[in-house]
Amino acid sequence: MLRINFFILIFFLIFFRNISYAENINELYEKIDLFSEVLEKIDKEYVEEINQAEIMESA
Repeated sequence: MLRINFFILIFFLIFFRNISYAENINELYEKIDLFSEVLEKIDKEYVEEINQAEIMESA
């Protein structure tokens, strides 16, 4: 019985760890999408020519 409880505990720990990791990845992708939208808007609407590499380094 102790062994079964141990395996159940391990299963839940691994399962919830993976959920937390997936949430962090999704949050990261959302921030990358937002940054690319802002960079695209700057490129289209800014009056002067911009250097995208310089903007990315400054961000």
